[in-house]
Amino acid sequence: MKSAVSRKTLYNKADYAGCFHDEADLIHLPNVDSWLVRRKINGSDLTDLINPYPIFKCQDFSRINEDIQFLSKSVEDVSLTLRTDPFDEAVIDKFRSVFDYIKPFKKHYITNLITPWREFVSRRCKRYAAKASEKFNISKVDNPTDLAFDLWELNQEVLKRMPSVHGQALSLITIRKLLALPESILFKAENADGIQGLALYLQSGQHVYAHTLGVSNEGRDNYAVYGLYGQALDYFQYSGCVIDFGSSAGLVDNADDSLASFKKAWSTETKTSFICGKILNPEYFSQLYPTPISQRFDYFPPYRY
Repeated sequence: MKSAVSRKTLYNKADYAGCFHDEADLIHLPNVDSWLVRRKINGSDLTDLINPYPIFKCQDFSRINEDIQFLSKSVEDVSLTLRTDPFDEAVIDKFRSVFDYIKPFKKHYITNLITPWREFVSRRCKRYAAKASEKFNISKVDNPTDLAFDLWELNQEVLKRMPSVHGQALSLITIRKLLALPESILFKAENADGIQGLALYLQSGQHVYAHTLGVSNEGRDNYAVYGLYGQALDYFQYSGCVIDFGSSAGLVDNADDSLASFKKAWSTETKTSFICGKILNPEYFSQLYPTPISQRFDYFPPYRY
């Protein structure tokens, strides 16, 4: 079976995985050409596998079962969990028989720039983006790594205002490594008092992913986020790119939360990411989760719920 996904992307490169997991075991999947992270399971000597944050990408999904069969020979790895790229939404259904668990995870808000963005975004977004342009100098950053500390610090401010994503902050080391990637594109909103907003995007071919946002209180009060979104859309407008602005906050899909509503106002469509789970060692899996494997899971792996 041939997969529609056959392209080298940022997210299945070792350099990207190393930004987040430099002290963890990185496992290469030779058949699909991608990477996994091995995690310790608290309270045991066992481990399990997951894709590098935030999504799994590979060169050829049609060969995923070959790599899973190899992983199943491992003694200590209990399970495998993959969070798929929303752009691979149509591909996942072909491989349901490979996994023990497949469930829609979150809707992502996608912007296809085949038409000028000011023709489809909400009037509110256009109005506030214009106001932000009056308050700030908004531009692309020539040397992103110079602003690693600024992005880390401003991102902390954003997360403080969002309790549902508590504990998801990126380290300064991770942000510095991300900004050093050639695929990183950083936009800033600045005034006489300094930098009030930063937005990091990662470009992988024709797909662009909104990755990390940082905004000060002053930037929030003066619509810097709107200005940064507008600047990004201006930059990518005629490139043929499609932008994934991400999903709602937290670990549960909520189309009604304020972040989802904001992203929806800038998007042209939605696509869904999935959680795909595979039990690699049924014996150890049953020890960690002593419920019949035949029972339907609401979370995978269930022993980490």
